[in-house]
Formats: sequence, C-alpha cells, structure tokens
Amino acid sequence: MGGSFIDFNDIKERSIEERNEARKELGFKDSENIAISVGKFNEDYSFGEFTEYISKYLKHNSNLRFIMIGGTKNDKDYQKGVDSGATMVERVSYDVLKKYLKASDICISQSFNSMFIDFAGIGTANIQAM
Repeated sequence: MGGSFIDFNDIKERSIEERNEARKELGFKDSENIAISVGKFNEDYSFGEFTEYISKYLKHNSNLRFIMIGGTKNDKDYQKGVDSGATMVERVSYDVLKKYLKASDICISQSFNSMFIDFAGIGTANIQAM
C-alpha cells in the first residue's frame, strides 16, 4: 500500500510493556521524556519556527528529548533541526514509525500553516499517534 494511509487496526492503547519494548529497540532510556513530531522538514510544517521553540526549551529542560521524523538530510531546513538539539530521523517505514509512536510520551503537530489547519484538518500522523 503506498501513500498516506491509516490502518485502524493499529489504533489502540499501548501498554507500558509495549512502550518499554519500543524504547529498548530504539535505544531510548526509560527515564527520558520523549516528544515526537512527524512531518517534512520544511516551512509547510512551520519547521523553522518549531525548531526555535525546541532550542529555547532544551536550554532549560534537559529531561526532554525531541525527535523529528519525516524529511531527509537534503531538505533545506534539516540543519535547523540538528542545531536546535532535536534528534533528526529521516523518513522511515510505517512499521518503524509505529515503534517511535509507541516509544513516545507526546506527539506534537507543529504546523501553524493555515493551509493545513483550514483544509487538511487532522493529519494522518495525528491519527496514527492515537
């Protein structure tokens, strides 16, 4: 199956055991607070503005790990994410994305772009994060 899709069979409450297993597989500590964002590394997703917030937040809160998934190292704004202190993860398969979502404590939808808010409604990544 190609493109954006949602497998509604995957939308279920994850157990603490599933969370811990996903964290172990991805190399995260149990003590870390994980915030995840899924989307392209560009201004359509307010990427530059969001990385500024990450940078400011991490200066005062070292217990949170930001993970940004969805673009490539060749994206114009990729370096902004690296410079912000976020963990940058290029595009991944749906199965790998599910592991990241299970491992996370919170999923952030960072777009301030009115095109997405007015016309796209709730995005696929938001539904998958449920």
